[in-house]
Amino acid sequence: MSWHATCLKCAQCNRTLAVGSINDRNGKVYCKNCYSSVAGLKGFGHGTSSESSVSGGASGKATYSNAPVEQESALAKGFSDGYGAGNVNPQGVHTPNVPQPNLDPALLPVPRIHQQQHGQVQSSPSPAPTQAPSQAPSVHSTGLPQSAPTSSVGQEGYTLANDGDWAYFDINLALKATGKGAAALRQVLPVSECGFAYWRIVRANVGNSGADVITEANVVLQYKGPSTNAIKKVKSNTALDAAQKKCPAPYKGFLEVLTNGPNLTDEAIFDRWKPGSGSKVIDN
Repeated sequence: MSWHATCLKCAQCNRTLAVGSINDRNGKVYCKNCYSSVAGLKGFGHGTSSESSVSGGASGKATYSNAPVEQESALAKGFSDGYGAGNVNPQGVHTPNVPQPNLDPALLPVPRIHQQQHGQVQSSPSPAPTQAPSQAPSVHSTGLPQSAPTSSVGQEGYTLANDGDWAYFDINLALKATGKGAAALRQVLPVSECGFAYWRIVRANVGNSGADVITEANVVLQYKGPSTNAIKKVKSNTALDAAQKKCPAPYKGFLEVLTNGPNLTDEAIFDRWKPGSGSKVIDN
């Protein structure tokens, strides 16, 4: 097998070198035997059986017997080093060794889920679950102390103190009866006459003012019996202004009542009187 003229040759013996048998020193290349001599190594030389031997035949010509050469050499290693340091896996894929930075542990991020404290792992506090908005009651408290209800005393000496207390007067504003509750009031209302009743209201949270806010009111009930004639009804309208002025404080408006039947109740009076009720008339 012939070698190209430009192939590498040993600087000592001028022997043509295979790639696997190249050794370099001081910028020159040598075969393994010459490299051992130049490097001062013992046990190596052209006369050893490890490289090649020269023998003469009958023709007097020298013949070379090439022994297996070492595949690892400094220069061959240099060729492989040209691809960068790394590892070659069994599949022949070169994986470079990437240097890992020497990081200061103090600069490493602290885990956000768990933190070490006194040798124990403590879980980070989880955010409080969002609660669905509950149906808050319409009644609220102002935080103010609840005042005790007061009493209203009429000119005739009667007293309106509690919710549902009443005093009834005829068309001429003469006191006829006093009592409590709409059921008792219905018993004294004449069917064919007109009159006026002063009705006491003591309620909390009127107009959503607050559970601890008590509203006190005296309301004039302008009563017109179901069988009352037109003349008496006109006279009742004329006397309404005087009835309002005579009503003891706190006076808070009036309602027109056209029945003495079961539709006249405590709750009906309050519902017609409270703010935003609309109609101010109670009838059959």
